[in-house]
Amino acid sequence: MTRHVMFEPFTNLKTRLRAQLVLIAARYGADRVIAVSEAVRQQFARQARLPLERIETVYNGIQLEKFATRARRAQIRAALGWAQDAPIVIMVAVLRGGKGHE
Repeated sequence: MTRHVMFEPFTNLKTRLRAQLVLIAARYGADRVIAVSEAVRQQFARQARLPLERIETVYNGIQLEKFATRARRAQIRAALGWAQDAPIVIMVAVLRGGKGHE
């Protein structure tokens, strides 16, 4: 079982039941749970009442070298209208309830 979200948003009976089934499956049907971040691991351990030893964190990995753009940095910033010396913070993720992006 893999966990990608901090919590399951409850919008209706169907999503509430799904969230409960996920917790039951993790507690009784899964030998291990994989979390995509340490925050998700900690939160899910509390929610499912699982020992941390049953939850492994496996970070999403990419090879950053493939996306190195140092030579084009000034060109990209200019095209986007960003100042050359301004700090830029970017998060690549699906922005939806339960992910903890607040």
